[in-house]
Order: sequence, then C-alpha cells, then structure tokens
Amino acid sequence: MTHDDLVAKYPKILSGSGYPGVGEGWLPLIDQLCSWLQFNTDMNEHPQVKAVQIKEKFGGLRFYVENATEKQYAVISFVENMSQHICDVCGSPGKIQGKGWISTRCEEHKDK
Repeated sequence: MTHDDLVAKYPKILSGSGYPGVGEGWLPLIDQLCSWLQFNTDMNEHPQVKAVQIKEKFGGLRFYVENATEKQYAVISFVENMSQHICDVCGSPGKIQGKGWISTRCEEHKDK
C-alpha cells in the first residue's frame, strides 16, 4: 500500500491537506483507522471526519482532523499511541529512540 493508495481508498477523509506525511510502516495503521472512521460515518453513527494533517511528531503518529466526536478522537488517540510501538519504516515492532530527531524504529532501521 502506498500513500496514494490510501488517498484513493478514503477520499472523504484524506483529500486535500490530509495526505499522509509519514513512513510506509504506519500506512497499515492509518488504513485501519480510516476504515473504522469511514465505516462509522457510513453507518450514520458519526459525522464525516476530514483529516487536516497527518505527520510524525516526537516519534509518534499525529492524525489531526476536523469535525470529530469524542469517540472518534479517542480512537484516533489510541492509534497515535500504538504508533509509538511500530517502526515507521517497515511496520515491525519498534520503540521510540533518538536524541535529536526522535523516531519509532525497529532494530533493523534504528540508524536510518
């Protein structure tokens, strides 16, 4: 899966400035989050969420949205916290590391 694949799969969430600006290792995590968000919107449980910005900050995923409910924000927060245990390069288990630039990486990618 690529960044463009995600945008094509979830145009209502990721169109415009919500383009995922993160490593490929987190794309499956974003895919699952967007799937949940869109499913709940389509079932009329929640309003349509639109991503404003998706990026890495302090080694973790940040998924900024507009028009979300408290439940949607809670799920987004949970996924953001999960990202701190997933390598942003490959998706393997990882941990936050680094001194200047902090990132979440597995042993194989810790120096990249």
